[in-house]
Amino acid sequence: MKIFPFKHGGVFDDAVGLVFEEAGVEDMDHYVVEMFESITESGKLNSEADKSIATAIKAKYGSKATWHLERHLIPVPELHFESRELPQIRIEVSVYLMAQALVKTQQNSRWITLVGAIGKAETVVVPIIFIHALMEDDLSRFAILAKDANYTTWEVPGAKPVRIPNIFTDELEVVLGWQSVTSWLSLFGAQGKCIAPLVAGSLFGLSFQELAEPVSAAEQPVTTESLVSALEGLAFPAAEAKELVRRAAPRLRADRFAASVLIPPDYFLSRAQAAGCDLVSLGEQLELSHQSLLIALGEHFHDIQLVGALYEFEPPPIVGSGAELKDYKANIVVKTGPARHVKQLCALQKVPTRKSHPVIGSLVCAAIAGNAPLLWRSSRIEEAPVVFVRPLFSIAQTPYRVLLLAVPREEFSLISAQVERLEPLEIDGDCICPSQNKCRVNQACPWRNGGLL
Repeated sequence: MKIFPFKHGGVFDDAVGLVFEEAGVEDMDHYVVEMFESITESGKLNSEADKSIATAIKAKYGSKATWHLERHLIPVPELHFESRELPQIRIEVSVYLMAQALVKTQQNSRWITLVGAIGKAETVVVPIIFIHALMEDDLSRFAILAKDANYTTWEVPGAKPVRIPNIFTDELEVVLGWQSVTSWLSLFGAQGKCIAPLVAGSLFGLSFQELAEPVSAAEQPVTTESLVSALEGLAFPAAEAKELVRRAAPRLRADRFAASVLIPPDYFLSRAQAAGCDLVSLGEQLELSHQSLLIALGEHFHDIQLVGALYEFEPPPIVGSGAELKDYKANIVVKTGPARHVKQLCALQKVPTRKSHPVIGSLVCAAIAGNAPLLWRSSRIEEAPVVFVRPLFSIAQTPYRVLLLAVPREEFSLISAQVERLEPLEIDGDCICPSQNKCRVNQACPWRNGGLL
């Protein structure tokens, strides 16, 4: 509990402003407080507030100090988006005390302001399908398991029941009647804007699954235009839908929606691990493109240091012509959160940037020149990742696509099934390029000049 010289906060709106400043959420709209007011009505919480005030004042002004005060309890929400099991918004609601007190001691009296969090944060979980039901005016699809004056416990198919404040549900239902979900989330400031694309994507997935005929994912016409159209169908104004897609790109591109929204996480994780993250095998099983599957690896293995890239051979393949490095471009590059600062995978392979070409002398260069998959792992550098590069071949036996995956040494089991099946050429500290007999690049290749491994 912090004690400040007197600050004007007698009006409730002023009190909210002081609390938001202390909590570091000055950009949050004061309206959101109303959605969580019932959380502050606990008798236990009010008792803790009185004790906190007494402890703070006596610690600073002595045990004989007396006071008169006016206080407010202000709920401050913190939003998180989760998609591991069921897409949902998890809201951690902390309650802050803001009090103005006239403190009297034997020497003098003074006005002070006290601000600080009290009690334990309360968690409110709101499944995205619950928000979708509110938008469709169809809450009846959820059975009510328990209800009192402040809370209702709802049964959620395929997940644990959720206990949601009644005032939150009522206010959200009213808000969604006249504005979009992203507009509502923007009231929460930066944190709401951060998760808005993910929430919109999940809502789009739900709408898509309900409205579309059951066709294979490979045949579903998910494009940027259809995404904007779908968002408009969910009551987003046209300009707002276009701006959301533009601002969130490339997170909202069609492949990312297919990967992160339409693939059930547990199902994808089990299939990916069984296949050794083999995008070719997964593509055949799930009827999804290699691009969307690579994105899905980054989405669903977000807690490990994973780097992935997909190079495309852009000129039309011509039988017998061979391929040049400049003809390949990294159209998809995936880096998980733990890998966001990684720039170099090994001495011969940098982390590619999107739209870049393979570097002469890199592992990708060697795989293209040798028309064979490569596996690099060091027996000397323990912290070095395992790097797997796999070319995919056209009828003319020209690599039309090259896949790169890098995982930590301790996570090698993620790709081990694919490695055992393909038996790539393993490189461990060799100074001779494994593809030197087939290489057509110029003398600038570092492997030709002594090697860098």
